[in-house]
Amino acid sequence: FTTKDLYRQDVDSTILILEKWKAKWQAKGVEKPKMLLLNISGGGVRSMVFTFRTMQAIDSTLAGELMHYTPLITGSSGGIISASYYRQLYLDNNDSLQAANLSRKNIYLRNVGKDMLNAIAFKLTVSDIFLNFQNFNDGKYRYVKDRGYAWESQLNYNLENVLNKRLGDYKVPEMEAR
Repeated sequence: FTTKDLYRQDVDSTILILEKWKAKWQAKGVEKPKMLLLNISGGGVRSMVFTFRTMQAIDSTLAGELMHYTPLITGSSGGIISASYYRQLYLDNNDSLQAANLSRKNIYLRNVGKDMLNAIAFKLTVSDIFLNFQNFNDGKYRYVKDRGYAWESQLNYNLENVLNKRLGDYKVPEMEAR
């Protein structure tokens, strides 16, 4: 699935992104900016809540600039979902995110802690025991509405569809070093 040319293209585009990121800092008068690379651990809903709250705390110490310092977030499971949610809230509505970070009734933190398993348990009990006849189309492909579909639907509902996006939707923000 890869070739030396694809590898070289990937390296070149990553260097270009990092150069754009650095140029944004240099335009602010910062010659050598601090770079944060976040590696988030998994662990389901507990990790989602811990990650989101930790990112809030770090962001508050950086005066709401965490995402400006962070060109890369990697991780797994619930932790990376929560980090992706935080990043997307930052991209979509940073003012609302920063206001919520100062509130004891932070709606975004509550969203990541909402139940995820009841929808899956219901789907397992009702649909997986019997033949599953529900399908959905995505472009030219047809899929069964299985436990994965139920989980993703519940996640999108809990997070108010903030992450209901395709990977391609992130190409421009990534290339612009946002």
